[in-house]
Amino acid sequence: MRHWALVSLVAGCLALTACGGGGSSGSSASLEAGQAASSYQQAQAAVVRFVADGELIDPSTGEGQTGGWSGSGFIIDPSGIAVTNAHVAEGAATLKAYVGSSTTPVIAKVLGISECGDLAAVQLDGPGPFPYLKWADGDPAASASVWAAGFPLGDQEYHIIPGNIESNHVDGNTEWAAMDYRIQMSNPIQHGNSGGPLLANDGTVVGIDYALVPGSEQQAQQYFAIPVALAKPVIDVLRTGKDQESIGVNGEAFYDDQNQLGGIFVSGVRSGSPASNVGLKPGDVITKMEGRDVITNADVNSSNGQQAVTKAGYCDVLRTHGADKPIRIQVFRSSTGEVLEGEVNNPAKALVAITTLSSSGGSDSGASSGTSSAGGYESVTDDSGTFSVDVPTAWSTVDTKGGDNYAYVAATPDSAAFSDGSGSGVEFIVYKGALSSQDVVQTLKDTAAYKTIAAYIKTCGSSEAGKVTEGDGYIFRGDTRYECGPNHDVNFYLSVRSYQDQGVYLVLNAQYKDDQDIEYLNRSLGSVTFK
Repeated sequence: MRHWALVSLVAGCLALTACGGGGSSGSSASLEAGQAASSYQQAQAAVVRFVADGELIDPSTGEGQTGGWSGSGFIIDPSGIAVTNAHVAEGAATLKAYVGSSTTPVIAKVLGISECGDLAAVQLDGPGPFPYLKWADGDPAASASVWAAGFPLGDQEYHIIPGNIESNHVDGNTEWAAMDYRIQMSNPIQHGNSGGPLLANDGTVVGIDYALVPGSEQQAQQYFAIPVALAKPVIDVLRTGKDQESIGVNGEAFYDDQNQLGGIFVSGVRSGSPASNVGLKPGDVITKMEGRDVITNADVNSSNGQQAVTKAGYCDVLRTHGADKPIRIQVFRSSTGEVLEGEVNNPAKALVAITTLSSSGGSDSGASSGTSSAGGYESVTDDSGTFSVDVPTAWSTVDTKGGDNYAYVAATPDSAAFSDGSGSGVEFIVYKGALSSQDVVQTLKDTAAYKTIAAYIKTCGSSEAGKVTEGDGYIFRGDTRYECGPNHDVNFYLSVRSYQDQGVYLVLNAQYKDDQDIEYLNRSLGSVTFK
């Protein structure tokens, strides 16, 4: 799927971001180990060329790309703590640093990342102390002389580019970051300058180079830096090993007006991050967060004949909820056409497919009882028409007959094995009347399945019965898990979930034996829809 509104990757870096810079090369005055620069001429010894390697998805084509990309940075502490842009470091499998004029790399370990601030703190692995740069006391004055230092276009040659501050306070919301304001300068940075320092004459850092916006018939090319007043407090957090406003994606906001699709295009994902743990992959598009469209009309505007899409809505959700707290997300995966839902920072709510979109943008699944869907599932509706759920076609025995006071759907590959506790399967039982948190646990323990399984755990297994949590679209949840059974190879999962807005509660009784069964159960549970 081609997203025309997204910028292309140039040498592995986002084209609208200043992954490099141009200008004349500069010489470095003597700067000893552990010493801070006292003039812009001394800065070279503390400026870093970063070379990253990993897999990114080109947002302009949707095609995977494995290889390297580069950026700049600078050391801020004699211990080797350095600063660069998030879009340089995020998603890198390896990150190497060349300090000053050195041609020998050292390993750089990512300490923390801020997606919305486009900042990263890294630790250089090497003998210290390192020469370093000091932060300036506040933002530079308009028209002040400044110097952009770094390694344009991944060039091994150090460049320092003269210029002036054109404005020290312009709108900071862009496709790849969202901040209160940013600095606009005249220094003609290029791809490869990203993360490099913007220096005052005394060698202090007044900003971090991070963006260039290509020119058009209406306006000239523009160059931007992150102001020190915003950057320093964020870096103070990141250097402690904590992320800020980040779930671990190298992402960019876009809106495709033709296909009416907008969101955060995920170019790369950091292993072990909340994004990775929930199942996000490069090439995915995050379309909703906490039920809110990531891109709304407020995030899309046109000026000078160009459409501008910002990351503000996405970052507002991270700031409101906290990037380390559970956040519901909806994702479009163009490689399969699936729409998935899950919850970052919640191990129990990995992404599961809820429907599949056709090439025309319509839904291919969940339309009515028995409707086939891609990926080996069909949507089944109970006999009373109360709710529908996706069940795997591999579980060919399906029952939709409920009772006087409940609606019912069950699916299993072997009804006899499911009944005696030795095989896989799932039952969904919906009752009228929402439950309070106090009632959830007791209702769970009153179920026939709970009492049956309780007999098993006298000799094997473990229990989490009565655990009550909030979130993920359900008001309350009680669950219990066991790892035993008649053949000691079946896991059991019971859940009572109260849907306050529907005035009902759901009892889920599930049995599973392997990872494939878990995938089936996650998909089914995530697809429950009330009529």
